[in-house]
Amino acid sequence: MTPLADGPPARRLAVLVADPDPDTADSLAALLRLRGHTPAVARTAADAVAAAATPPDAAVYSLALDRTGDLSAALRAVGQDRRPLLVAVTARTAARPASAAAADLVLLKPFDPAALLDTLDRFARLLGPGRPPAAGGRPVRVLVASPYPVERIGVAALLAADPGVQVCGEADDGPEAVALARALAPDLAVVDSALPGPPAVAGLRRQRPGCRVLALCGRDDTLGVDRMVAAGAAGGVLKRAEGGALLRAVRAVAAGGAPDPPAADAPPAPAALSPQEEAVLRAVAGGYNNKEVAARMGLSIKTVETYKARAVKKAGLRTRADVVRYACRRGWLGADVPPLPAGPDAADRFPDGASADSRHP
Repeated sequence: MTPLADGPPARRLAVLVADPDPDTADSLAALLRLRGHTPAVARTAADAVAAAATPPDAAVYSLALDRTGDLSAALRAVGQDRRPLLVAVTARTAARPASAAAADLVLLKPFDPAALLDTLDRFARLLGPGRPPAAGGRPVRVLVASPYPVERIGVAALLAADPGVQVCGEADDGPEAVALARALAPDLAVVDSALPGPPAVAGLRRQRPGCRVLALCGRDDTLGVDRMVAAGAAGGVLKRAEGGALLRAVRAVAAGGAPDPPAADAPPAPAALSPQEEAVLRAVAGGYNNKEVAARMGLSIKTVETYKARAVKKAGLRTRADVVRYACRRGWLGADVPPLPAGPDAADRFPDGASADSRHP
């Protein structure tokens, strides 16, 4: 999850808080005031509908007040150029009514308050002064499934801040993901491979064939992406990817395509040789033994061996032939490449930290 930004939000939001529990409603309202937003509190669905006569920018409401769907319908109808962001809150063990599908984001109690504030901050930045309504028809309905609350809430918050995405629910295990897919009819599910992922993907595809799946895998788990795709996912994103990559992948999969395949980290570049290491390696490639190199450079034989061991390790070289090829690629030897000593290549390997001068007495 992206850390909460310091300072006031980009825009102060009018937020309707509707919850039958006074402690929950008052705590959320106090939190919103501290963040710079302007909350209005309602204890009943009727009070919430009445308060929405002055259209809020966002509404945080308990699903206990929306069993019939009348509250969410009324909230979706307010506003002239855009409707408010709808965040539904429900107990993790409570049965979810069909009205949960109307929410942009469903948070499961207990949830991290920072996730809610982060979602509102992102929404405020998207609104800005004079933000036009989202274009292009209805948003993509997305289900987020992960066993890790911080990751699940963070992904949901990131997606919910996009006007083209509606996060219709969250699941923390495979069976719940399958049940929610059946109840909420999402267009797409972002599924963490840790659920475990492949069985969850297969279950989702069986229960709702029209729901496409985007895999979310460990930071370097490209094999995990392959396993998820084999189970029916359209593609995958690694957790080390930046947020924009996840949004692009969601859009691509929702449009019927596939995200760009994740690339494994490039191998680290070889460490640069020091001037002394390079000089020793040049001499070794030219056919000089340790004693001759030491005499030419005014060093002890032990020091030459140390420089040579460091150089071959940094360059990833194992045999004298590797050293000569390395030198040729860098133009150290020109056309005058010395003949390699006779004998099998395996007998010409450099032991770790040792010299190979026995081949050049």
